[in-house]
Amino acid sequence: MNEKTNQKNPEIWFGADVSKDTFDVSFCLTEEGIKDISSMPKDSFKRTKEGIEEFKVWATKQMANKSFYEDDEFGFVMEATGSYSVVLATWLFELCPKCIPVIANPKSVNAYGKSLRIRNKTDKTDAAILAMYGAERNPSAYVPQSKEYGALKEVVRQRRGLVSMLTAAKVQAQETSHVKAVVTVRRKIIRDLERNITGIESAIKKHVNEYHNLKEQVKILTSIPDVGLIVASTMIGELGDVHRFSSSKKIVAYARVSPRRY
Repeated sequence: MNEKTNQKNPEIWFGADVSKDTFDVSFCLTEEGIKDISSMPKDSFKRTKEGIEEFKVWATKQMANKSFYEDDEFGFVMEATGSYSVVLATWLFELCPKCIPVIANPKSVNAYGKSLRIRNKTDKTDAAILAMYGAERNPSAYVPQSKEYGALKEVVRQRRGLVSMLTAAKVQAQETSHVKAVVTVRRKIIRDLERNITGIESAIKKHVNEYHNLKEQVKILTSIPDVGLIVASTMIGELGDVHRFSSSKKIVAYARVSPRRY
């Protein structure tokens, strides 16, 4: 889910189906194209730094079998699975200098998988599909967010979650109850959520003011009528550094607010 760059297509691609505790991996070469999934090498590793070290040993063996070596750059594509894939990509940057992590759009991968008309669906099968997707489509490398953007996204998402909980709590509070204890608890939940929202909004403001680039971007956005701190911070947190987009059209498409012809 990144901007497309003119990157060189690696000759070696690994696909990984990532879960909370493990990641299943498969392997293929760009030059091989679509192949029989059942014959593709596969293995599973713990989603830890130790698991990545074990993966490196396995990957080196797979590459050596194909006359490639550990020093060759290779692609490593996975679907966007929240923090699981992001953390794994971060560890790969740290522990595998020659690895090019990719976090692909699940919709694109799903459409590609359907085009292969593969009936079985397992973690290892999904890993093989991801490997072939990387080899054929050469998706853009994952670009990690800087500390200030990542933290801002986390706090604005936390606020959004609290607001959703508050809305649900207020709806529930409108339901008639003749039990005093129930009414008391509902009111307390609403007060606590409102207090937490106020606290997280203060944290957002403090974080923005700590970084000059965020402060300047918020200043520009809030000059637009009806755009306040929260809306501006949410836009910046979700988009990240807008300079990574080459045009405003690509920003609109990334935000999924671009109309399409049908």
